[in-house]
Amino acid sequence: MKKIIVLLSISFCFFGHLSAKNLDFVGIEYPQPFVYKFSKLEFEKALNVIANFEVSTSGWGGVTGNFDDQGISAGVLQWNFVQKSIYPLLDAFIQKHGIEKGRLLMGESWDVLAQNGCLNTTLSRFNLALHNNCITYLKSVQPKKELPDLLRNDFSRFMNSPEMRQIQVTNALKTMHNALNLTKNLGKLYNNHGNFEFWEVVLFMNVKTQLGSFSKSSIVSVDNIIAKAKKRQRKPTLTPIEWNKCQVKLDDITNFKDVSENIKIWDQKLANIDDKREKLLLHSYVRAKVASGGNGKYQSDVFTRLATIIFGKGYVHGKCYDFEKSDFSCSN
Repeated sequence: MKKIIVLLSISFCFFGHLSAKNLDFVGIEYPQPFVYKFSKLEFEKALNVIANFEVSTSGWGGVTGNFDDQGISAGVLQWNFVQKSIYPLLDAFIQKHGIEKGRLLMGESWDVLAQNGCLNTTLSRFNLALHNNCITYLKSVQPKKELPDLLRNDFSRFMNSPEMRQIQVTNALKTMHNALNLTKNLGKLYNNHGNFEFWEVVLFMNVKTQLGSFSKSSIVSVDNIIAKAKKRQRKPTLTPIEWNKCQVKLDDITNFKDVSENIKIWDQKLANIDDKREKLLLHSYVRAKVASGGNGKYQSDVFTRLATIIFGKGYVHGKCYDFEKSDFSCSN
């Protein structure tokens, strides 16, 4: 493991618009040397954006129930039990701080989760039977797909502890590093690529967090969209934009107005979109179309997030983001 040193946090005020769920990085330790294709500042800014996209409650300690069939999702990147993504974080905690510290931070819910197989943490010696017991338990206590208050509060307090904040950052660093390797699935678009712009860091981090990856097969799909558009003498980007307009019915379901607001914003920006952003918009559209669940709601959510990042402005979950502003706030 790399040597760790303490880094003084950047100004908490920097993220202004995101202050309701701003992440406090005071006391967080980073690897030294910091050998990534992004800076610490870009990492902290990007994590704030993704956390705002992901977490409907407070950042580090954000905990959601089984509304999306993931058992419990927690933390800035909403690691969860069903996909097993939370186990490495729990294992890192136990290895460094021990079970008694876990009991102290989480309270009685620690032993309840342990008794039901949910602290089956190490994937190298993963026990599928315990995992299945855990998922059965988490679903049984959420008949309406909502966490009991005690479990939610205990788990939130645990995730919000300094110990788990550090573990979340360490894990998120690896996730962001791996996210930038997703360019390998995008063919010529990222051949001989140098430094990433900030919006690209956020884009690939969001893809990694929400979707896992871009599929190599999407290159064929994007090429087909471009070929068909050329044949019809129209812009390829009209395909995803017109599809998005058809999703406006979801505004009544989500109680946000993301689709209708974004139609106005993106129609204005479409004329000036450059080649890279155009291609990434098409890849995002292809990837969003295979998202399952939510009666189409998840497809729209995926596209809304990615297109907001690519266009540099848009609404996600009812909040307006403008990537040209230092605080990401919209003038309106």
